[in-house]
Amino acid sequence: MSENSISSGSSRLYGCGLNANHFVAKTQLNSGRRFYKCPRFDEASSCGLWEWRDEEMPPHVTMLIHNLNTSLKSVEVEKNYLKKMVANLEVVVSAERLKTEKIMEEVEGINSAKLQKVARMEAQLQNMKLFIVFSWISEYFECWSAELAFEWCDRIADLAAECHDWMDELAAEWCDWIAELAAECHDWMVELDAEWCDWIVGLVL
Repeated sequence: MSENSISSGSSRLYGCGLNANHFVAKTQLNSGRRFYKCPRFDEASSCGLWEWRDEEMPPHVTMLIHNLNTSLKSVEVEKNYLKKMVANLEVVVSAERLKTEKIMEEVEGINSAKLQKVARMEAQLQNMKLFIVFSWISEYFECWSAELAFEWCDRIADLAAECHDWMDELAAEWCDWIAELAAECHDWMVELDAEWCDWIVGLVL
């Protein structure tokens, strides 16, 4: 009798001297039923041992076990399919992760370059602002200096004119005073000469 089967851990020693392991049938009629068979059952030297370990089960129980085994196989197939899908997804996810990391590196490089460009532009803008401010201050001081110089030129010219008039007046006053002093000195010398002449004549006489 040939049965689809799986081996279990239990064994039994038979006439050939070998342990006859028991198996579990997977056929529709005897699904889940255990049996023993010689390890050399398919060889010429086999003792031919093959016997059921379990009693025959009712048909509905056998059918239920068969259906459960069939469902289990379907679940195993689906599980293997899902494992394969997960493995494929892991490969895809890994590839996408590498792409994402590469894109992030490129984006970071672009952002770094943009930040550097923005920093340079801000520095240039600041320099332009300073240049405009200094230009305005310089222009303001130039205008203020020109106005101040013009104003001081006018003041100096006025002062020179006033000094010229004052010097003319002072010179005229000094000329009059010197003329008066010279006249007084002349009169005083004439008087002094007359007195000295009288005093000398008195001494002689």
